[in-house]
Amino acid sequence: MREPGVAVPIAIGRVAVDLGGVAGPSGAGLRVASYTAIETDPAYRRQGLARAVMGALTDHALRAGATLALLGVETDNEPALALYAALGFREHHRYQYRREPR
Repeated sequence: MREPGVAVPIAIGRVAVDLGGVAGPSGAGLRVASYTAIETDPAYRRQGLARAVMGALTDHALRAGATLALLGVETDNEPALALYAALGFREHHRYQYRREPR
């Protein structure tokens, strides 16, 4: 529940740019922007907020010298997958996570 007069973010995200480059010969000269925690409050979804956050983060990453962008997204998060595809991201590989049985 939101308190009146208290500012609460409704869409957030982070990008970190590694200016050291990727190790190894195939990564020489790459400056990687890693996007994480792109989130929109469910009450405010479908209004272009995640796209706006990604745009602002990308502007920052480019100004910081990024030459490659990476992000992770769960395979069942179809709205996020559609957004990232529309922004030009493509699947590179998949991870598998294992959880301890409860």
